[in-house]
Amino acid sequence: MTFGPPFRVYMLLEKRRMKEAGAKYFVKAIREGDYFYHMTSYANLKKIIGAGTIKADRHRRGTVSFTTNPFRYLSAFGGPFLAVNDSYIKIPMSLVPQAFPVVYYLSKFEAEELQPQFKPLLIPFEMFENLFYEYGLAWRLYVYPFIWATENEWRLAGDFPLPWREITVGVSKPYHKKVLDEWFSFVLKDRIFVDEDLRKFYEARVT
Repeated sequence: MTFGPPFRVYMLLEKRRMKEAGAKYFVKAIREGDYFYHMTSYANLKKIIGAGTIKADRHRRGTVSFTTNPFRYLSAFGGPFLAVNDSYIKIPMSLVPQAFPVVYYLSKFEAEELQPQFKPLLIPFEMFENLFYEYGLAWRLYVYPFIWATENEWRLAGDFPLPWREITVGVSKPYHKKVLDEWFSFVLKDRIFVDEDLRKFYEARVT
């Protein structure tokens, strides 16, 4: 596959932009298990199921965001008493083959502060060209301008219609399950459940 001068110029501009931001290393999201989790609030979960589609988020450059474990989103819960992402939709990875791992770029200090399991995955800044060619002109859809590596985010460009027969829904409160069962059992019969780990986590936060 060959790329003309405009692609090369864009790549060089991206490299300069990140160098000016202090990038020294990159680390990519990694595959864990066989499922993606789309984390969301209970209020938004009802809207998603009602529409049958996870809408692309303009704040994430027109993509849908997934993670590989609900508790990898702990850093996205909001303030100390405001739990934002208390629900999720669990989807087999095989049904989202177009999802790309997010690339986080890091300063030297951030790289040193990484959790141990991520340090072997560090990509030196000098290897930027290899990484850029892997993502191509869609590069900016999958890059974070700061480290949030424990989130382990994957993104899909555009909206994602729900594959009803293949998904399950996890919530943090029995009442939420009761409401969803009443409203959506015709499409999610026996596939809405209370995630006990999330339930314990949220109960601990409000006591």
